[in-house]
Amino acid sequence: MDGPFLQEGPVSGGGFMRGDPFQGVSADEMEHMISSARLGKKDSKIARLKLIDRLTDIETSAEFEARERVSRTTVARRMKGIVEALQNGR
Repeated sequence: MDGPFLQEGPVSGGGFMRGDPFQGVSADEMEHMISSARLGKKDSKIARLKLIDRLTDIETSAEFEARERVSRTTVARRMKGIVEALQNGR
């Protein structure tokens, strides 16, 4: 999988961004983009945690309740589609 949110080698905490396509976008602008992209509830939460709060994949997965079972791998996998939806909604 290729994309801007891949881990470059082993990184403590996992999943730091590389080549941020939203560099310079304010938190308010990003919130508007997320709302406009009509992402599902889970993808919207992932987008906010990763792109506004700048959490790692591990920290993002920990923010979900245990019953939702969102792993670090799931966060990383979903980010590609989230980024595409946000870029297409710009």
